[in-house]
Formats: sequence, structure tokens, C-alpha cells
Amino acid sequence: MTLKMFKFIDEVINNLENREIELENIAINIKEVFRDIIGEDREGFLDVKARVKSSESLKEKILRNSYYKKFDNPNDLLSHLPDLIGVRVECRFNEDEDKVYKIIKRQFREKNEDGLHYNKNFPHIILDLRGRQPQKQKNGFVIYRIDGFFISNDEKIPFELQIKSLVNLFWSEIEHKIVYKNYNYLVVDKFLKDIMASIKKNLSLMDNELLLIYNHINNKSKDNVWKQKEEVEVIISKIIYDVFADKVENSLGFAVDFRKSCDQVAKYILRSAVKDNMEDYNVILINLLERLNEIRENEVEFNSEITFERELSFEDNFSRRVAQIIVSNMNNDFQWNLFFRIMFEIELGNNAEDFEKFIGFLKLELLDWKGSKKIDEILGEKLALQVKEEIMIKIANVFEIVESIEFIHNNNINAIVDKIQDYIEVMCNEFLEMPVEQWKLKKDKILNKFELTLLSYFSVAIPIEKANDIIDKIGENDEKISMAKNLINYYGKEVIDSKELVKIINK
Repeated sequence: MTLKMFKFIDEVINNLENREIELENIAINIKEVFRDIIGEDREGFLDVKARVKSSESLKEKILRNSYYKKFDNPNDLLSHLPDLIGVRVECRFNEDEDKVYKIIKRQFREKNEDGLHYNKNFPHIILDLRGRQPQKQKNGFVIYRIDGFFISNDEKIPFELQIKSLVNLFWSEIEHKIVYKNYNYLVVDKFLKDIMASIKKNLSLMDNELLLIYNHINNKSKDNVWKQKEEVEVIISKIIYDVFADKVENSLGFAVDFRKSCDQVAKYILRSAVKDNMEDYNVILINLLERLNEIRENEVEFNSEITFERELSFEDNFSRRVAQIIVSNMNNDFQWNLFFRIMFEIELGNNAEDFEKFIGFLKLELLDWKGSKKIDEILGEKLALQVKEEIMIKIANVFEIVESIEFIHNNNINAIVDKIQDYIEVMCNEFLEMPVEQWKLKKDKILNKFELTLLSYFSVAIPIEKANDIIDKIGENDEKISMAKNLINYYGKEVIDSKELVKIINK
């Protein structure tokens, strides 16, 4: 004999199937209404989908929730089933869910005697907007979910309205099939829960990245190309960090902050690829995102040495010295190693070629100051070129002492460029006021002060012997040199902080 509960279920299913056409038409009606309503303000909106609950799904729900105990009449069950009809408003990004919800609230302003909301143009559709949205689910995540009713011949047909972004649509499919429909013991396994939480976190991260990129691409003002590029560099830097941060932590067992290095990697990759052509820039951007997506899935080693396929080659003294310093630290300093490992991982191909290209990029960054053309006009191209080369050697001198990855971080590169600009102004003004030969002697002192200023900026500890040498090069008269030397030697220390040395010289 068939159990009573299954007889009840069969009756409910028969009622559902008998009303299938009616309910399908109601679902279509609801769908079209929300398309019309949200279509008036389409920002973030994609589409509306509607479905009537299937027989199989309804059977499972009745058993899972013991509805056969709660309802005696099959019709009562159908009229109280919240998601008899499911309506889903689809939008692009997570933040669009709230936008769409606010559109619906604006459109359903009228209230009936029960405190439920409706639109006067569509009075047959009732929404319960009294609760807080989004709602928190049992799994800890939130969802925009609204109960509704469709009035048909004085009968209230229940429906459930959900608002979901593309990422949350994907997530709900994963959760529904892997967790919600999974009755194995794994459902309570902490490992499974942690994995699902990780998937949700990564999907939310992807949603944010896609939103940032969409907002950038949507801003097509050609009058502000460089601002767009800088914004994209920030986005790409964040994506690079997000891609590599977990890999670094998993490999080493602890977290490392290398966000500033990611800023420079992003800037190098994007700015060295193209100059001013925004179309080429966007192609590079898309290719880079595809490469980063590949890296997400790959294993990356962080405890092996970086090698080059051939000997490195540079044409100028600055590049050779800086390259030599970096190479000597690349496999001895973790931050340097991590920087180039990330760069080489993204830039597929020849490490030697990529490294040479980066050094060239770094040199151009340091020469990118406003007074570059002015010094050419005042000193003449030949003398100006000589001065620029001498400035680069001073920077190399400082880099040789500092050695830290922080030297090439964007904020420090910008600070160096600003200081170059200041000293160039001084040199140009001095040039206009004195004969060339006298100016050349003055120039050397100015450049030596520039070197000390950079050392001071990085708060470098300078050996006393070198400090004495710096004072000799900078001093304007014997008395001042003698006083400064006596002062730094008085304490009998082996080193002196560069900032303190600047104070002594400027007294």
C-alpha cells in the first residue's frame, strides 16, 4: 500500500501539472512586467528570467521540508509555496544588484491594506518590500530575495523574485549542484565548506576586477588618455597582486606585502608595450589579463634562482651599473627575486631580453622630467647630454648604496625625478650668470649635493670616510669643510646618517 505522504505528493503534482499552462502564462506576464519596469532605467540590467517549479523539484521540496505534515490540502500547499514561480532579474556586476533593487523599490511605491507594495500600472503584482535587503542566507552569504504575489481571479499566486549578478548566478549554480543537492556526508565536511568559501571569494574578486575594467573601457574620453592608462595600471597592479599573493603565501607559508612592486610591474608592462595608441594599449591589456588568468591556474616556484639565457648587454654606464647591482641581489634578496619572478612569469619568453628592456624603461622613467627640453635650450644639446649622463651616474652611485627594491617603487622614482628637476633649475640659473668654465666647477658641486640629497631621501647610513669625501666635493670654502669634518669625526662613529650629514653641511 502506498504511504499517505506519497498519495498527498501525487495529488500536489497532479494539481501542478493541470495548471501548468496557466502558471507558465503568469510567469511570462511577471517577466514582461519587470522587463518593462526596469527597462526604463537600464543601468546594470541584463534580463529577466522566469520559471514554474518543476514536478521533480517540487517532490524533493515537499519531502525535504515535510510539507505533507503542514498542509492537508494540495491547493493550500501550492498557494503557500514561496517559489512556485521563480523570477530572476539578472545584472552585470555585484554592485548592480543594489541598483536594480532600488529601481524596483522606486517603481513599487503604492501600498495596500496589508502594507505590501505595488505599481499602480500593474496592480496585479504585489511585492513584500518590508524586509531588509539583501538577506543573509544560512551559508553566511547575502542575496536579494523578495516575496511576491500575482493576483489572478482573486487568487494569490506566489512567486519569488531574486536579483543576481553574473558572478552570483554562477556561484548559485555551483552551490545548488555541489552543496544544496548533495546529500553525502561531505556536505558537513569543513574542507568542502572552506573550498566553497574560497570559490565565492575568488568569484567576488573577479566581479570587482571586471567592474573596474568595464568602468575604464566605458570611459572613452580621448582627451584624458594618460589618466585612463594610470587608472588601468592601478587595476592591473591589484590583479597581479591578487593572482600572486596566495601563491606566495602557499609556497612560503606566510604572507608578504609586495603591492608597490606590483605597481611598478604593471607600469612597466603596460607603458613599455605601447606609447600613445589607445587601441594597441587595450589589446595589450586584454592579452595581459588572459596571461594572468593562465597564471592563476599554474604552479609558480618562489624558492629557485633566476637565470638568464645569455650574457646581458647594455650601451651606457648607468644601465650597466644598475643592472649589475640588481643581478647581484636578484638571488640573494627575496623582494628583488619576487619582483623579477613575477615580471618574467607574466612576460613569456627570454629573461635576458626582458631584463634589458626593463633597465631601459627604468632609465627613461628617471629621465622623464619637465626641464629636459629647457636644459637642452639653455646649455645646448651636447653639454645638456653630458649633464644628464652625470645625473644618471649620481643616481647609480646612490642605488649602489641603497640596493633596496624600494628604490624603483613608483613613489620613489617620482621623488627622484622631482629632485632632479629642482637641481636642474639651479644649474640652469647658475649657467646664465657665470662663464662656462666657472659654471663647470660649480656644476660638480651641485651634482654632489644632488647625490647627497638622494642619499638623505633614502636615509642611508654613510661610512665616515665616504662622508668626509662628500664634504670635500661639496664644500664651498676651506673653513666650512674643516668645521663639518671636525663635527662628524668628533663622535668617533663609523657611520653617519645621510640626513644628519645634510644638516651638518647646511649649518
